[in-house]
Amino acid sequence: MDTEISTKVVAILVVLALFILSLITERICGFIKNQFKSLYLKVENNLELEKKREKKLLILSSSIGIVIALICNADFFTFIAGKGIIAPVSSINDFTLKSVTGCIITGLFLGQGAKLFHDLLDALLCYKNAKKALCNKCEMENQLLKSLTADEMTNAATPEQRDDDLDNNL
Repeated sequence: MDTEISTKVVAILVVLALFILSLITERICGFIKNQFKSLYLKVENNLELEKKREKKLLILSSSIGIVIALICNADFFTFIAGKGIIAPVSSINDFTLKSVTGCIITGLFLGQGAKLFHDLLDALLCYKNAKKALCNKCEMENQLLKSLTADEMTNAATPEQRDDDLDNNL
């Protein structure tokens, strides 16, 4: 049970940290986007130009996400293995092929925006709260059953619950 609880907590910590980094990524992208008219103005009458604009924005957000992940050393692999903790970089030698690859993966996730992580965090917290509520309900039912006498339990149960044979009931 402790492993399951710690796994849930780690998942929430990882998603929360990625959510914060994705908010930073979105703010920087928004700032850069507002500096260039070709990025912030939608092209409504030309579908091809609009698709090119959206592609540029996706490349911009992914690139900024990768840079943010590299700066913060948000390596996806060590992030999960380190139980949601981002290890600071002490020197350039800390970057290996694996860590750079992990940062690129994280950066691509960050480039998808904060909504992705916000929805994921909501789902994780909803799952955690639902499971907690179910456990509390079962615990309350067990406490109630412990307080009942045998006669009270028999009278409270319906014939279907008792599996009574109504034809042979004397």
